[in-house]
Amino acid sequence: MGVTIRLLKIIAVVGVVGLTIGFIYFAFFRPAEAPQPKVVAELAKTQYQVGEEISVKPYLINMGKRPITVFSGVPLLFAKVYDAEKREVTPVTTPKLLILAPYTLKPQMPYYNEDDRWPGLLEAYTFTLDQPGRYKVVAWTEFSLDKDYAYPLHIYADPIWIEVVTGSN
Repeated sequence: MGVTIRLLKIIAVVGVVGLTIGFIYFAFFRPAEAPQPKVVAELAKTQYQVGEEISVKPYLINMGKRPITVFSGVPLLFAKVYDAEKREVTPVTTPKLLILAPYTLKPQMPYYNEDDRWPGLLEAYTFTLDQPGRYKVVAWTEFSLDKDYAYPLHIYADPIWIEVVTGSN
C-alpha cells in the first residue's frame, strides 16, 4: 500500500511539472503565427466601352487569426493597367508618399486605401481607356513587418483581365 501511495505522489508531481512546462512554453516561447496577407482586386464588370470610367478597388486581407501591424508609405495598395503586349497603358497608381505609416490589419477583414490620417486618398483607382482591346489590371501592396522598413514584401493579387469595346452592347 505504501508503494502505491508513493507511486501516485510521483505521478502527481510529474503531471504538475509537465503542465507547468507546457504553460510556460505556450505563454512565452510558442512561435508566433506567421502573417498571412493576401491582396485582392475588384472591378464592377469585365467589359467596358471606350472612354467609360473604370474603377478598380484593391484591398489587403490578413488571412491569419491575429491582428498584424505592417509599415508602408502612403498609399498601401497600388494598381496598374497593361495592354495585351504587356505595356503599361495608364499610370493608375498615385505617387507613394515618403511617410512611413503603420497599418493594423484585423483578421479576416479587408483593408482598403481609406484612412482618416490621409484625407482625400481614394480607396479605388479610376481611369479610362481610349482604345479597344484586352487589358490586364494588376494590384499589389508593398510593406514591411518592421518599423524600419527592413525586408519589404511585395504581394500581388491575381490579375484581372478586362475588355474595352466600341459601340453599344
